Amino acid sequence: MIENQGRASQNTSFFRPSRHRFSEAIAIFALLLLVGTFQSLDAFPGKIKYQIRFDEAQVITLAFAEEGQRLITGHADGTLAVRDASTGQAVRSFRAHKGRVYQLAAQINGSLLATGTLGKDAIKLWDAKSGELIASLSTYDETFGLAFSEDGAYLVCSGASGGFTTLDLWDLRSKKLIRTLGRFRVDDFVPGRILFSRDSARIIVSAQNRLHGIHIWAVAGQKLKTIPYNDDIISMSLHRNDTIAVGGTFGSKVVVFDLNSGQVLRTMSGHKGHITSVAAVDENHSISVSYKKDPTGPFIIWDIRTGQKVGTAKEEIASVSEVAVNPANGNIALALTTFGNLGNPTTLVVYGD
Repeated sequence: MIENQGRASQNTSFFRPSRHRFSEAIAIFALLLLVGTFQSLDAFPGKIKYQIRFDEAQVITLAFAEEGQRLITGHADGTLAVRDASTGQAVRSFRAHKGRVYQLAAQINGSLLATGTLGKDAIKLWDAKSGELIASLSTYDETFGLAFSEDGAYLVCSGASGGFTTLDLWDLRSKKLIRTLGRFRVDDFVPGRILFSRDSARIIVSAQNRLHGIHIWAVAGQKLKTIPYNDDIISMSLHRNDTIAVGGTFGSKVVVFDLNSGQVLRTMSGHKGHITSVAAVDENHSISVSYKKDPTGPFIIWDIRTGQKVGTAKEEIASVSEVAVNPANGNIALALTTFGNLGNPTTLVVYGD
């Protein structure tokens, strides 16, 4: 993997009221929340903090770890890099798979990483601090998704083998498969995004193919709910104590679901191509990216209460494969899909203050 550190540029800052008017600002902010609007587009990062050019190894996937102190990147050459999230500098890098690192999950409050690839291989469990391989888990022909529970007890893996998709729950203490939550034909079910509820009791999956929608399982194994939808939900974020899901669809829509009632609360439009990734900014805002270059910008931040766009950046960046938001400071990391030296080789862009 060959990389060159890009230059950091100055950034817009988060909205910060002055000390002299702090109490007044709090009152105004509360009022704005009540009327359902956000105070300013400048409340979110709007300029590049740093970018890194890769001459050979495209960034496929990324995630923040260690309470936002680390940014993990998975690459097309099979390597996994653990980076200082504030600078992008690689702290360590190691070979995870022979094929590209296609799926990645990181414990935000721990040190475990999980990776999967497009080719036939096992899910690998890694120690982020040492780069040591801890265990090899389910083996698939293709990995579709990975997710750690917030309590550190479980990992859900999903992938295809022999034309069937399975959703497998692993115990991280014993490194044993507890149960298979579901088994479907690939033509019927491919996970778009797998997420645990905050209490680690439920597994919430956005789905593509014939069973597209949102599917919810209990960790104990029973299927709790299916919320059907008329399009593939490629990615998803959770909000408001997991009662609200925001889905990004193949048809370029961002859809807000009430997980209790199963109803669609609102549908937002703004991207030109299908949405590749969605992430939570906070309880009331979600960010989405697309595979296609948009005049709007490389990402759109939505107020999920109103359906309005409340943030973006000026750059017109094409083919963003994944977005992640740093829970520590709100910095936004984008993984681009440019291969090798074709076009712009910049494959990691981080926006921040």
